[in-house]
Amino acid sequence: MKKYLFFLLTIFVLFSCKEEINISKEPPLPKEVDSLFKVAYNNSLTLDTREAAINNIENYLNQRQNDSTKRRNYLKVANRYFSINDYNSYYESAKIANELAIKAQDTFITARSYMYLGKYFLHLNKKDSAFYYSYKASTLLSIIKDTKTQRSALLNLSIILRSVKDYTKSEKYVIEALEVLESDNDYLSKYGVYNTLGKLFAETRKYDLAYNYHNKALNVTDYFNEKQKTYQLRLKAQSLLNIAILKMEQGLYKEAEPYFEQTDNIGVLSKQNPFNYAYLLENWAYNRHKLKKNKVMPLFNKALRVHDSLNSPSRSTGELLLAKYYKDIKNNDSAFYFAQKAYYTTKKNGQLGEELKALHLMAQTDSLTKTRQWYETYLTLQDSITLNERNQQEKFALIEFNTENLIKEKQSAEKQRDKADKGFWIATLLSVLILLISLMVYINRARKLKNKELLLAQKELEANESLYNLMLEEQFKIEQGKHFEKKRMSQELHDGILGKLSGIRLNLFVLNKRKDAETVEKCLPYIKSLQDVEKEIRAISHNLSEDLFSDQVNFTKMISGLFENITGDSKLKLNLYFDEFIDWKVVSNSTKIEVYRILQEGLHNIKKHAKANTVIVKMAQTETQIVIELIDNGVGFSNTTKSKGIGLKNMKERAGKINAELNIESQPKLGTTLSISIPKTF
Repeated sequence: MKKYLFFLLTIFVLFSCKEEINISKEPPLPKEVDSLFKVAYNNSLTLDTREAAINNIENYLNQRQNDSTKRRNYLKVANRYFSINDYNSYYESAKIANELAIKAQDTFITARSYMYLGKYFLHLNKKDSAFYYSYKASTLLSIIKDTKTQRSALLNLSIILRSVKDYTKSEKYVIEALEVLESDNDYLSKYGVYNTLGKLFAETRKYDLAYNYHNKALNVTDYFNEKQKTYQLRLKAQSLLNIAILKMEQGLYKEAEPYFEQTDNIGVLSKQNPFNYAYLLENWAYNRHKLKKNKVMPLFNKALRVHDSLNSPSRSTGELLLAKYYKDIKNNDSAFYFAQKAYYTTKKNGQLGEELKALHLMAQTDSLTKTRQWYETYLTLQDSITLNERNQQEKFALIEFNTENLIKEKQSAEKQRDKADKGFWIATLLSVLILLISLMVYINRARKLKNKELLLAQKELEANESLYNLMLEEQFKIEQGKHFEKKRMSQELHDGILGKLSGIRLNLFVLNKRKDAETVEKCLPYIKSLQDVEKEIRAISHNLSEDLFSDQVNFTKMISGLFENITGDSKLKLNLYFDEFIDWKVVSNSTKIEVYRILQEGLHNIKKHAKANTVIVKMAQTETQIVIELIDNGVGFSNTTKSKGIGLKNMKERAGKINAELNIESQPKLGTTLSISIPKTF
């Protein structure tokens, strides 16, 4: 009996242990990949050489399984793409890291990848997305205590809020970033905080504070470690340029000149940051003009050439400075020319602040008595910018509120899950303990309970029979699922692919009658449509579940596109009447899919059978339902006629799936009306 008790205690201790010993180790990066990273980080090499190294690293990571090494190094690859100004590849790598991290429930990489995505959208000036990802990153990073990445996310939030003139919150976030770094010796991160504070105070015209923090940023570059030396000269040049422009904005042109010269003497911006190099040249040119020095136009022209080589949207800054320069020397025609160029550039790129400056210069220099017109446009744009900034601030506040609620809900759910897990393990241990005790009692009394062995064997046989029946039931469910899937695919093939193919065939049939160049030209798009059909067939064959009706797609445009695809070159006219108050975003994707397929089948039947020349599609809503009507003025049919095709049957089945009511009313020679009444469940 003692040996049984010892065995019981041993099993209990093993099951009570919460630590899991992970004996497997992730394979390290091959030496060849480490060497490629050294090339990618070597800023003295050409961009092509570094890009080739980054591409080879990415090819290796694509073949590696989803482990923490792969996820972490995808972010390093994204960082390297950003360093060579390949922002699309930067986004793709960061997105892959994010998807892998979410799949692996890797909170650390998830948070860092959110920060990278926020940085990407900030670069594109897509402030909503930039703020969303940066705020999610900062919230997660504060939980996992990744202070370095949290600092970057907080700085991104500060920059975004500064761009919409929410200076109070902008200062709040950058101060939070400074507090995170207070006891840290990461001088590169401190540089970023000081630089952001300098720009914030410069924009709010607190010039003494701005100069103080830009100077701190400049001085902190002297303390960079060996790994950070790569950035030292570029960031030192950036701070000198910031101070030069700060002095220039104050009208201290003589004090600004040495800083421009020092920036140029460092000589790294032209290769490492050509955007800022163009910014240096154009501002230096204007400063020299104010000091009545030479080489003004050569610097301006060189700046414009750099902008052109980069296809840079910031060319407008140089054009604005040129307009100011020509205005200063009383050449209003040239001043207006460059102000107008800057206006069109900024308007095209959505640079509202720069567009406002351009309008002001145009109003001051236009010689065609349109000054009042430009000032009115200026005031209208100024009001629009103010309203836009206010709306952006409200959006950001809502993002903060929603994200905080989601985090709280997630934390609450995790606590409940942990509590449930704990209860599960306690119940499991108790069950195992009871089972072992029962087993020991059984073994101890085995000789006295021989007659019960037959009973246990019989119960085991019954359990096996039950298990077999369960397996049969599961097999039946699988076969039933296959049947439903075949039925669904049959509907998709008939309503989707066969409808499209029939539409394409009918539109191409005209080639049998006319083969002139104009007819052939009109038929070319339908040949391309065959590629779309091919993609749809491939999608069905791979059993994919592509969401054709995401929130980003305008459902009404999809219906218009459906009509164009089916009617093609025919003389059939479509009149669309959409209730603009219908919010299709809240309608489920499954509902929109079924509505789309029903209309697709209906339009196909009109073209094939109705001989109509006009089709009307109406979408309206009441308090309880959305009503969609498809009306044609064709030959119609008798309601007593029974259709033998599967098209009508499929339409009714699709309507039933979304609890909608499908009605078809028709009379001979009076056309047909198909109506779908969808109950509001949202």
